[in-house]
Amino acid sequence: MRTALFAFVAAASGTLSASSRIADIVLSENGDELVVNYTLAEEAIVVADIQTNSTDDLYVSIGGRHQWTLDGDVNRIVAPGSRSFTWMPSVDLPLQDVDPAKLKVVLHSYPYGDAPDYMVVNLATASVDRISFYPNVESLPFGLLSNGTYRASKLVMKHIRAKGIPWIMGVVGEHTRDSDETAHPVTLTNDYWMGVFECTQSQVYRFNGDRLNLTPHRNSMYNYVRGNTSTYSWPHIPAPTSFIGHMRAATGMPLDLPSEAQWEYACRAGNGEGFWNDGSTIEHFENSAATDVNLDNLANYGLTYDSKYFTVVGSYKPNSWGLYDMHGNVSEMCLDWKVADITAYSSGEVMSNGPYLPDGVTVGTYKVVRGGNYTSTPKYSRSSERYSYDPGSNKQEAGFRLCSTFWFQEEQLVDPIQ
Repeated sequence: MRTALFAFVAAASGTLSASSRIADIVLSENGDELVVNYTLAEEAIVVADIQTNSTDDLYVSIGGRHQWTLDGDVNRIVAPGSRSFTWMPSVDLPLQDVDPAKLKVVLHSYPYGDAPDYMVVNLATASVDRISFYPNVESLPFGLLSNGTYRASKLVMKHIRAKGIPWIMGVVGEHTRDSDETAHPVTLTNDYWMGVFECTQSQVYRFNGDRLNLTPHRNSMYNYVRGNTSTYSWPHIPAPTSFIGHMRAATGMPLDLPSEAQWEYACRAGNGEGFWNDGSTIEHFENSAATDVNLDNLANYGLTYDSKYFTVVGSYKPNSWGLYDMHGNVSEMCLDWKVADITAYSSGEVMSNGPYLPDGVTVGTYKVVRGGNYTSTPKYSRSSERYSYDPGSNKQEAGFRLCSTFWFQEEQLVDPIQ
């Protein structure tokens, strides 16, 4: 390994690529470590990928399971200046000889407002290692579904590219469409992060007790998840004593519930009216239909009201953008108060003003939950389906998924009403 590493350094010229913000890349070795030094022109997220080629100039990633030992100024937000990181091929590839002629280090940088596909938040610490970034799901160290920590002590969030992209919220032609689903154009003003999974019991209870359970958190009122709606409704910060408040304090991250528009856009994943969120056709719209063959692949649904029917998050096929369980399992809380007509909100604004509806006068009664749940029929599992939810009541079938505009927009929440 040591001999191969020396050769890799000597052959490094011509095997490195990077964005224009990165320069002066130099490789060296320190024992069994490969050391990569570079200069960064401005603050950015920097990610690295180790690639190999089997034929000519066709390079492919060695995969996240072989890049676990990347350490230093990589896969995170990096300040400008002279930076470095290391990789331990002898640890990540213990049974393989590293052929230096077939290896390539690829660096990419993302300025404020742009980001790679995945962000992982460490729920256990507020240290410098609390946030890491990866260009694709394959680059997550030790896999996603095969690694329970991504659903217990860490939070995996997907970059939802939404800024300036027109889309249609609601539906027109589904013949059992509810009156509050009227189709209207929406263009969101920012990209955002959306949890890949529904928030699990393990993720919630690590802040007030240990519970190793990868099924979705449920049976908690909105007032426990985010805070009492008379004082802590959006645009006010989540209550410090709420589940989300604890998560924000532990991680330093501006985590929150999504707005209705953020939720529906992420759920649809580019698939419009008449389709499930993986692009398959909705076969049944009627209330009485108990099953839909295409929904069977995506959701835990159509079951009796019994807690034993919750499934581990990620047990079904994801949507077209890699988000799991957005149809079925538990219905998911949103920031919005429930209003009948949402067609005027073309930028996807949250339907709330503190404890009031958008007119600033009328006190809201119900919050919105989305996505159907394990008891829902196909009609009530659609991307546009909207439910009313009493924020002061416990619902076994209701849970939540976390969202954030971190790195895309500065948080603009205010202190609670006094």
